Amino acid sequence: ILVIILVIIQTSLNKYMDKKIEAKQPDFVYNNSKEFIESLNECISWQERNTTIWQNVPREIIVAQAVIESAYGTSRFAKEANNLFGIRTYNEKIPHLLIESKTTWYGWGIRKFESKCQSVEYLVKLLNSHYAYEDFRKKRQQMLDKEQDLETEELLRTLTGIFHTTQDYTERVLKQIPRIRKHMQ
Repeated sequence: ILVIILVIIQTSLNKYMDKKIEAKQPDFVYNNSKEFIESLNECISWQERNTTIWQNVPREIIVAQAVIESAYGTSRFAKEANNLFGIRTYNEKIPHLLIESKTTWYGWGIRKFESKCQSVEYLVKLLNSHYAYEDFRKKRQQMLDKEQDLETEELLRTLTGIFHTTQDYTERVLKQIPRIRKHMQ
């Protein structure tokens, strides 16, 4: 009888041993700019669990872009679509928001995410895979090959004219970084 009980226990345990343990996605709760940045940093840490240093994007870039694009998470896109970066979709079948002045599909929409952390994860995947960000990846590779710290400003300059539609975008992101550093201390 003892052997039968041990076999049953072992069989039951084996069923659960094969399950992959996933890190729980952090809650993204905030009431002010400091809490927004803290929550965003938790999402970045969660997202980095599946990347290497060769794929990571400097936190300051992610946080500064989220601050600008979502106004510290207060924008319509952040609230209704969990989209912190204004990421678009050109596929009508992907969940999306339309611009307020539009009532029908005009070839693109603001991509909806299940969570704000998923928008962070998507941004990192985008920077690591889309052909438009090849210069970003090359510059990051050069820095890592030389065992340099990733230089935020140099990497941001590779995104000029690609990630955004305003000419002063890079400068606006760079202006946010000292403010963000204060919140991150």
